[in-house]
Amino acid sequence: MDSAHRTARLAGRRRGGLLRSVAFGFLVTALVEIGFLLLASFLLMQTDDPAKNASLFGFLGLSLATFIGGFAAGRRNKGQGALAGLTLGGVVLLLLFLLSLFLPNEGSTLLFALVTRATLVLFALFGGIWGGSTASRRRRR
Repeated sequence: MDSAHRTARLAGRRRGGLLRSVAFGFLVTALVEIGFLLLASFLLMQTDDPAKNASLFGFLGLSLATFIGGFAAGRRNKGQGALAGLTLGGVVLLLLFLLSLFLPNEGSTLLFALVTRATLVLFALFGGIWGGSTASRRRRR
């Protein structure tokens, strides 16, 4: 068997490419974020002033959701977990930018916005790295 045919056969066994794993990670991110928002809204409604900590709970939920989504994308795309996590972070960043065009400005400073957006990308990147490293350690049968 020549090497080109063997390479094509091995490539056909992969579970999808980078874009499929990023799409899967984005779906996981969206589902986890919905769950976190429901939990946060329930917890905040138990307090006297729910609006006081709403942005903190929203940011923490989105950070954890991007980490879990990056982990899922990295685990699905074994060899390139860091790239999958970084791409997922970029997709989430692009979505937040598009949403910010239509939502009213909440008055945060540019430095705060840059730090929070960079944190989201780093959480997705670290999730992808961790997911990719755990996927490569699985036993093959």
